[in-house]
This record gives sequence, C-alpha cells and structure tokens, in this order.
Amino acid sequence: MNKLYELSEFQKSLLLKGHPLILEKEKTKQKYYAILHFFALKVSADKSTAYRLTQYRETFGILKVQWNPDDSKVYWFLHFERKRLYLLILDLFLILPERSTFFRAICEIKSYFKTLSAKDSIDDFISEFCKGCSDFKYRNYCQPMLKQVYENCTLTNLNSYRMLITANMSAGKSTLINALIGKKIVRTASEACTGNICYIYNKPFEDEHIHMLCHHDLNLNADEAVLNTFDWNQEIYFASYFRNSFSQMHNLCIIDTPGVDFSLNKTHGEITRAAIQSQQYDKLVYVLSASSLGTDAELQYLSWIAGNVPAEKTVFVVNKLDKFKASEDNIETSLENVRQDLLKLGYTNPVICPVSAYCALLVKMNQYGDVLSEDEQDEYELYQKKFKKESYDLSKFYPDVNTENIKNSLLFRCGFYGLENTLFERV
Repeated sequence: MNKLYELSEFQKSLLLKGHPLILEKEKTKQKYYAILHFFALKVSADKSTAYRLTQYRETFGILKVQWNPDDSKVYWFLHFERKRLYLLILDLFLILPERSTFFRAICEIKSYFKTLSAKDSIDDFISEFCKGCSDFKYRNYCQPMLKQVYENCTLTNLNSYRMLITANMSAGKSTLINALIGKKIVRTASEACTGNICYIYNKPFEDEHIHMLCHHDLNLNADEAVLNTFDWNQEIYFASYFRNSFSQMHNLCIIDTPGVDFSLNKTHGEITRAAIQSQQYDKLVYVLSASSLGTDAELQYLSWIAGNVPAEKTVFVVNKLDKFKASEDNIETSLENVRQDLLKLGYTNPVICPVSAYCALLVKMNQYGDVLSEDEQDEYELYQKKFKKESYDLSKFYPDVNTENIKNSLLFRCGFYGLENTLFERV
C-alpha cells in the first residue's frame, strides 16, 4: 500500500452532521474553522487534508473565510476557548492523514502554552480520548466527535480478518462482494471485470464516503461515476462501511481477485493463483455459479485450489440459486452434486453455502435507503415472493444459525445471513 497513508488512516470514518459548531454563531464558526485550518495545513498540505477541511467548511456553511488568525489570536483561542480547544484536538485527529502529522500539530498547539501543567493536561487528554474519556469536563459538548475518535481507534485494535474471494468467470463473485459490503463498489459487468488485485477494507461506521487509493491517487469520495469509469486493471484499495451484522467484530479486508478463465485471459488466472499462494488471508471463499456446476474448467480450478489451500480455510459458496426453476431444478440435488465433487478432490467435510447474492444486495440497499432502479425494484419484489416458497428457502441449509430474530427475513431465506454467520461469527 502507498506508504504515504497508514491503513488505519485510510479506513478512518468522518461524519460531520452532528458537529457542535453547526449550532454556533457565524462568527464562532469562522474563528474555529480558521484555527482548524491554521494547524492542519501547518503540518500537512496533502490532498486528503485539503479535502477534509473542505468538508468542515461546507458543513459549517462558510462560503468565504473572513477571519485570519495571527499568533495573538491563536493564543487567545487556545487559552480562553478551552472546550473548543479539546474539540479542535479531536477534529485534527479525524482530519490529518497520519498519526505523525497529528502529533506534530499537537506540538504546535503546546508551543502556545508556557506551563508544564497546561501541556500535561493536553497530553493527558490525548492519552485518554481513544478510550472514550469517561470522565471529562467538556464531554457533553465534544461527544459527537469524541465518539467518532473512539470508534476509529477501536477499529484499529480489532483483530484483522482477511478473506480472499475467487471464482471462475461469471460466477457472480463481484455481486457477492458487493452483497457482503452492502453497496455497489465492485463492477459486475463481465466486460469491466477486475483485472488485478483489489483490497476492500471496512470502516468503523457509515459516513457516506468511499475511499479509493491507487498508486499516489487518493480519492476520499469515490462516487458512482468514478467507480464505473475507473481502470480496474491495476492494484487498488477501497475503504467503506460494511453493511452487515458482523462488521464491528473484526478489522476486515476483502481481497478481490480476477475471474479465472484461461480461454479469455491467461494473465487473470496467473495473477489470481499468485495471490492465492502469496497473500495472507484467513479464509478463501470460492464462488460457484449454480447455473454452471460441474464443468471441466470448474473442476480443474477446484482441483488446483484443493492442492494449494488448506481445506479448513476454504468456504464454497453456491451462488445464483435464485435462477433455478422449481419445476426443472432441485437445489438439494445440486448441492449434493457439489459435495460429491469436492469429496472426490479430497475434502472430507466441505463447507458449502447456498445463496442468492444479488437478492442479498438488493435487500441491504433497500434496508439502508438506497434508491433502487425500476428493474431492481421489480426484482426485489419478485425475490420477496420467491423466497417465501419452501422450495427456494435456503435458510434450511444453515441449521446452526441462531434464527431468533431473523427467521422470516428475506436476507436469511436467501441464504446470505447464514453465509455471513459462517464467515464472521465462527472466527
């Protein structure tokens, strides 16, 4: 990864809707933003800092900065605006791209204080704020940003959990990844498939921003237009909040690999196999398409996986079961055929998870208020009817999942809650 950005900083969430300064007078906003701008740019002039400052300025509704701080004004603010001093420290932590620049900013702030007790009080606050500052005089005022600092710090302390996703072409791998995240990040069209390794990290909470990093190009607000036009044939990093019930249990990374199809692109297969052999990951998720099970290409790749990845690290996902027709196909028989193929390859107790990833993606988008297209809305309503039928209910293949609160939910019946439970809760 680009050494300019620490991973924890790249994953950092920032949401300004509840910032205390929003309710303050215009003059106070001007003064506070000017001080924030002064210290942030004094230690970091990179693109991410500038973008974060723009977020603050726009949130505060400042069209033009009209207050320019000199040393005497900065001194007055730091000494006589004590609650906003602590808020300033929290905001600098959230704005600055590296821990080193944050501590340089703190050194700049402390240079305006002469007594050791004043400097020590700042150090004491910094040593405690990542724990939530349970006993803090200005806690109520600073709470919205204090909570965000705490949640960002908490994520960095969670155990890392990495999943590598692989599949033959057209198995629905990209849709599965989008469903795990709960939003459209990875393009799904076969003509625009991933051509290199892609790393997708979770963020501590939803801030409505997708971060993207490729080489030296950092984008803290990669919108749909960027995601749809970007050249995916290069190593790329994303950070976004994962919309699932288990995202706060781990510091997550999904490793997306190119779809394997030697008849179309030999290089994609080579990149993927090299990643499987060299990358560090806790689970390998192999995606099979229910509409093309048992092909020679599939069995050849499965055989290679069996010889290169420990069985206990591998989870097999049978996707696109929503495409089955009850009058022509039998889900139980198809899953048993997959199991028999895997037994022949040497697996003694393969973990097989049947799902409809596309249904799960639509469910999550709908739950989080994303606007579905007319076609997506029609498909969502069709899935609601389809998965109510006993013949399509995939939840019965997850007997060990706690169904207390979700047994009738569409996410459970399309198999996806069971898959997430298998991947995350049992770690």
